[in-house]
Amino acid sequence: MTTRFVIAFEAISRAWCYVMHPDPLWPMNGYYRCPRCHRRYRVPWEPVTGATEVPRSAATVPLELSPAFKAIAAAVLFMLAVPALAQTGQRPSALLPESGVVRTVQRELLALPGYTVFDYLAAKQLDDGSVLLSGYVTNTALKKAAESAARSIAGATIVNRIEVLPRSQRDDRLRAAASREIYGDPSMLSYATRKLSPIHIIVKNGRVTLEGTVDSGLDRIQAETAMQQLPVTAVRNRLIAMQDAGASTFSSLWRSATAAP
Repeated sequence: MTTRFVIAFEAISRAWCYVMHPDPLWPMNGYYRCPRCHRRYRVPWEPVTGATEVPRSAATVPLELSPAFKAIAAAVLFMLAVPALAQTGQRPSALLPESGVVRTVQRELLALPGYTVFDYLAAKQLDDGSVLLSGYVTNTALKKAAESAARSIAGATIVNRIEVLPRSQRDDRLRAAASREIYGDPSMLSYATRKLSPIHIIVKNGRVTLEGTVDSGLDRIQAETAMQQLPVTAVRNRLIAMQDAGASTFSSLWRSATAAP
């Protein structure tokens, strides 16, 4: 346990320095040092004296951490780990690698006949190993078809929590208008020509939720702006910008760790 904690501590410490401290480093007697957290990096091909400045990519394993940085990193680790361990008693399932069964189920869901941009289906593995089906569909038949397809996969225990959206002429009109605004926009043409439409438009009682993925944060904003031009009650943007996915994950972890209780 101690070894795993040390490895995790060093990984987070190094990521913290590289991501949050972009300032240039300068050499000091064979080392170069981050001017903010004072982490020291050995320059292996230089003598202890007379070192010249080298790029950050040449940094090796850090040899020393300031006490202040250790305290901050330990606090962040504590705030991230304790709530999850208190709830589950083990590693959160969201941090575990996705199983092959879940990936297979997700592929089956995407290939269902009648699955359109106005539906959204997702599969997730629960702590007990079962597979949770979630999302929204516009008809009961698609919900049943999703469960049947998932159950046909050997080894999959299915929990079906897919919501069937209520029938509404107003919502139908909003779906058609929203689809034209997004997929009819010349700047979003690349999404309209793909085999699987990546942007899903969920409409419920006049409220629009955007699910799926886009290539960039700019496309994410553009899709939301297009929805705000329609006579909708509210817009919820859950699109994931693949270009910014790594940075978003780091940012959301940091916000959750530092948020006020």
